[in-house]
Amino acid sequence: AASASLISSASFAATTLQEHRIKIDGQQRRYYHLSNPAATQAGTPIFLISGSGCDDFATRLPRFFERYGDDVNVYYLEKVGVQKNSHGDKCTKQFMAADIFDKRHADHLKFIEAEPTLKKMPVRSIAVLGFSEGGAFAPYLARDSKKIGWLATAGSGGLAQSEEFLIFAARGVAPY
Repeated sequence: AASASLISSASFAATTLQEHRIKIDGQQRRYYHLSNPAATQAGTPIFLISGSGCDDFATRLPRFFERYGDDVNVYYLEKVGVQKNSHGDKCTKQFMAADIFDKRHADHLKFIEAEPTLKKMPVRSIAVLGFSEGGAFAPYLARDSKKIGWLATAGSGGLAQSEEFLIFAARGVAPY
């Protein structure tokens, strides 16, 4: 039991979540980059698309990748009008006005072409990962950006994310 405890409590990559700003259509937007600054090489960039609602998904972002490894390299564009530390119980008027599929889709495409690191990436070199409503949205982004070479969705079929991760774990899918 003692050795099992030591194995299960092994330390994982020291990731850092950095907040950045970028202009899209003249509007300042927040985006986040989750990475391990000590890693000798950054892994494949993953562009994460969150689900519906106006909660501050960035506060939960590191937990999804805590066992990913040293080369974690995740980008996340915050939705328009999301307040920091919001639990999603009251959405801003700005969020409500901008929460339109075509607008969100266009913003994400523009982000890929404007964010300095992603802008330099070659064709088919970025992975897109959509959670919940983002899982329904991500295939359109993959279709319309030549830079996206991988697509994954989670929770887009009506299951809670926690249930999907338990299915992954039961089937031995790493890192779960």
